[in-house]
Amino acid sequence: MNKENKFSIIIEARMNSSRLPGKVLMKIKNLPVIIIMIKRLLKSKLSNEIIVATSLNKKDNILVKVLKKKKIKFFRGSEKNVLKRVIDTCDFYSVNYIVKICGDSPLIDPRIVDDMIAFYKRSKIDYLSNNLKLNYPEGMDVEILSLNVLKKSYQLSKSKKNKEHVTYFIKKSKF
Repeated sequence: MNKENKFSIIIEARMNSSRLPGKVLMKIKNLPVIIIMIKRLLKSKLSNEIIVATSLNKKDNILVKVLKKKKIKFFRGSEKNVLKRVIDTCDFYSVNYIVKICGDSPLIDPRIVDDMIAFYKRSKIDYLSNNLKLNYPEGMDVEILSLNVLKKSYQLSKSKKNKEHVTYFIKKSKF
């Protein structure tokens, strides 16, 4: 598949959460939350791969160990600059279209992902989100955008908010 048509699910996940540290490896019915999430996302028919974007913090070593054991793609990058981590993940894996999902959404619905990818492809738009308005229950958030748009937002805004919240600038601006 050529890079132009490749839609990669990028899951932002780390162990050092301020609200609930270690949540991505907490277990439900003996499975880590991140694995439950990935198993659900593997049912997507329109995405091409799943990559976990985690940090270089040593607390994430245990997450990486689980991902390696399960043969799940991952990339380690900046802990504080999540935007750069996602961009670096995409550059490393030659991703052109990002299906961005937060690592604390274990019950994400792969049908929503597929519906949104299909709409994105038809619409020829730069950015698609189902969380600009409260249309879906919490934990069903999906955002789709091109790597070019993400890189442009990084060039235009180096604010702390944009580094922490990957699509903050895109949502707030009209570029």
